[in-house]
Amino acid sequence: MAPAMNHKGSQEAMSDTFTLANCAPQVGEGFNRDWWARLEWFVRGLALRKEHAAVHVVTGPLYLPTRQGAGERWRASHDFLGEAPQLLAVPTHFFKAVAVENASGKCEAMGAFVVPNAPIPAGAPLEAFAVGIEELEAAAGMTLFPEAG
Repeated sequence: MAPAMNHKGSQEAMSDTFTLANCAPQVGEGFNRDWWARLEWFVRGLALRKEHAAVHVVTGPLYLPTRQGAGERWRASHDFLGEAPQLLAVPTHFFKAVAVENASGKCEAMGAFVVPNAPIPAGAPLEAFAVGIEELEAAAGMTLFPEAG
């Protein structure tokens, strides 16, 4: 889920962002073309700051369960695109995790965001979607920055 805008260094690199290996179905208006794009600009801005030696980003889809009512069991439910048997699962959420290194290679800051794959009000603050790295790792089933320790 690498944004094409981050890979303008060569036509080949930019073209590689338009493969099915680099995409997942997202709600367009109110999400991908709006709020998610602003999150990508925020992360891109971190990478451009001279005091940061490196900015590592991991982005991906999540299929998170929900409760329909108070006291109800957790249930996993998400939409699909296409026709059976060739269905494409639509993620319920997307995540973006960021680790910032200083010049000595030490991780100086980390942040993680989990955002619903749904229209988001334009004024929603970034902090509303912030989660702990450990929470995201548990939901995603992976260790995101093992070297950051």
